[in-house]
Amino acid sequence: MQRLNYQQSPLDNRKQVGSCLVLKSDKWIIVLSILAILIVSGQTLIVVAAYAADTTPYAAARREVPIQIKLVFIGVDQNLVNEQFMTWNNPRYRYQSYLIPGISTNVIFTLNYSYVFVDQTFENKFVSYLSSIARVEKHSNVMWNYTYFGIDDNLALNYTNFRITTLNTFYSADDAENWLIDHADEYNGLQTNGYTLIVADLSSKVPSVTPEQYQDLMKNDEVEATPHYYNKTFVDPDLGLVRNRRWMTSWGGNERLYYLDLSAGPSLVTSQLPIQLAASINNIDVHSVYGKTWLNQYVSSYVGGVVYNLFTPDFVYPINYAKEYRVKIMVIDNRTNPNNPRIEDTVDTDLIKNKLQEILSFSKVEVEADFAKVTDYPELTKLIVDSTVPSTQIPSIEPTKAVDAIPVYEWLMNEGQGHITDFFNVTRNMEQYDIPVFAFAFDDNCQFGFTFKENIYDHAEEDRTIWGVSLYDMVLISHSSRDFNRGDVPINEPKQAGKGYGFSNTIIHEVGHMIGLNHPFIYDPTEDFVSSVMAYYPYGSEFSQFDVDALQRGIADQFMIYASSTLSETPSTLLNNMAINSARNYLRDADEKYSQMNYTDAINSSYNAAMQAAQAKMLAPNFLTTYGILIGLAVGGVIGLAVGYFLWKKGAVVPSASPVWTQTSTTTPQYPCTTCNQTLTWVSEYQRWYCQNCKRYQ
Repeated sequence: MQRLNYQQSPLDNRKQVGSCLVLKSDKWIIVLSILAILIVSGQTLIVVAAYAADTTPYAAARREVPIQIKLVFIGVDQNLVNEQFMTWNNPRYRYQSYLIPGISTNVIFTLNYSYVFVDQTFENKFVSYLSSIARVEKHSNVMWNYTYFGIDDNLALNYTNFRITTLNTFYSADDAENWLIDHADEYNGLQTNGYTLIVADLSSKVPSVTPEQYQDLMKNDEVEATPHYYNKTFVDPDLGLVRNRRWMTSWGGNERLYYLDLSAGPSLVTSQLPIQLAASINNIDVHSVYGKTWLNQYVSSYVGGVVYNLFTPDFVYPINYAKEYRVKIMVIDNRTNPNNPRIEDTVDTDLIKNKLQEILSFSKVEVEADFAKVTDYPELTKLIVDSTVPSTQIPSIEPTKAVDAIPVYEWLMNEGQGHITDFFNVTRNMEQYDIPVFAFAFDDNCQFGFTFKENIYDHAEEDRTIWGVSLYDMVLISHSSRDFNRGDVPINEPKQAGKGYGFSNTIIHEVGHMIGLNHPFIYDPTEDFVSSVMAYYPYGSEFSQFDVDALQRGIADQFMIYASSTLSETPSTLLNNMAINSARNYLRDADEKYSQMNYTDAINSSYNAAMQAAQAKMLAPNFLTTYGILIGLAVGGVIGLAVGYFLWKKGAVVPSASPVWTQTSTTTPQYPCTTCNQTLTWVSEYQRWYCQNCKRYQ
């Protein structure tokens, strides 16, 4: 299976157009003019003090967010778990980042843990259910590609191939997850304002690899090992290829629950040991003093992976809010046989739209696709020919052609030759956020590749070529004729004539990166077993609940940070008091929704809070509010203020979205600092705006 994405861009000078709250200058001038006229004509001085009694800063320019995590243990002796030590060993604080360009989101998660140990009755019911859905398959030489480090008669054994027969027991991953959700009341329910992690050790209850089997294997005895796994079947939504994903040891993501079976495996995917084998190879007696410590640390290492990858993940790119997201797909056919299959059958725009709408439920999503032959663009045709890397000549590796993605990207991107404008007019602001996608269909087994030094002599085909790459300003995708007809070239699966991989799943995955989502396995490979299109091993098209939470929570955080920090720097006056109160009310409502993990509604409230806070800021310029507002007004000044207030209420002064900025523009937009109103500087290395006067990023 091909790699779906490179999370690191080959270039670091891409421009980001950030969202910025600004005031329409002409309407602001109207209000200033009214006030100026009143001041000039004044005969009587009226002192207008700060109107609101509460002038305490509302919040700092960062957020500390508590996340509740319930750990539920099945088959783990409560006497072996030191809750205090495990809590200390688990992640307690999580500083969230945008990995590219490597900056903080200004959100700190504080992790709070609680522990539940199910009784024997619950454990027996769960084991009985698993036995009722078990499916057994016999395989040869597929459990280990290499050994795990072990000591036998002072001989270090490592990287040794084994011949082994395995009698594998498989359980449906979805069915196991659904059973645990349906029976949540029996372990005090799912965490209502956080996440539930179920940790199981079923090594003595269901067929599992045993230390004795491993020891016999070390002696070169014939061994039939008995591991168990969790499996799920996926079908390509375009061209119908069926994929059986057999080797999973954990699963979750349909709800705010993740299930981890420590006794499952070892898996071909993660190369991690089941707990009973890990303890035996390391000569650990979990009932000894150190053995208990080892066990707690072992479990904590898994908890850390789940927390970092699923419950509080980083973002790959800065996230951007818009009222409408438009995915613009250009499919370019470079095949000599364009009817095998028809290129139009490789993209399902309705599916892509529906899946994206689920995660972007706070906005409108539109998806459009156009199809063309590469020969419609002679210059691009020549570029692809000139950028095709010759077939590899590595022994034992199937010759693979690749089209170097860098020249194609440079030809398209706005900061390169700018040919993206031949295909799309890209708009990115708070009203509309366009995501351009270029999907290329190549002949034979040709795909995009990069000439990074690590990839030149890689024996894994998927590490030398790619299916897709998210570059923040656009997506590049490549599928080959072999991908479209992969069922005719079976790999560990029966032949599926006429079946293959289309573009839709890859497009959803890469657009997920474009809106900020990361892979769920960057800190621990275990979490690749999750019901998410952002994972590699499964082949589903849906976003997990963890994906939805991460993105929507992140957008709400952005607005709440902006609103809170802006209010903390804005004195309350007669002109802006209503905006301040409105912003605070929206913030309180956003906090309430946020704490209930109702992130969609929290986005709406926090957006309104940010808008009102921006309006309040613009109605309190520094020259009017240094020590509170002291304005000389004539007798008619009060009437003038009433007129100004009336204009404000009628919408004469409103914050607008950031100026329309398209990739066809040739100049950098100018944004004012929300604190001092000086022009901001764009820092491309950090993809953020910086105020030289305030010495801070916006």
